[in-house]
Amino acid sequence: MKLVRKELMENCLPSAPEYRYLFSEPWTAEAIGLLRRLGWLDYYADFPRPFFRLRTPEGAQVRGIQGEPTCRVMFPGGAALASDDFDARLASLLAGVRSEQGGPEWE
Repeated sequence: MKLVRKELMENCLPSAPEYRYLFSEPWTAEAIGLLRRLGWLDYYADFPRPFFRLRTPEGAQVRGIQGEPTCRVMFPGGAALASDDFDARLASLLAGVRSEQGGPEWE
């Protein structure tokens, strides 16, 4: 699972930029579970569309839905300065994850 594209969302505050991340495969329970290594994870697996939210010690917030190849990442305040570091840590964490279906390649 790798990051394919990172897009700045429209109409977000300059002090809290929000990005849409597109991955090569959809989020799986395994990939969501790995996010615990980056911070505090809330994972609602029993929702009709399982939802997750991650908060990092640096202040970044990640929200997504299991089965979707995207998530939203917000960097409030000073966390925006750490976005490149966050991207590198996220890429390293998810590098070995493959979806159960083999997933489509979005590249």
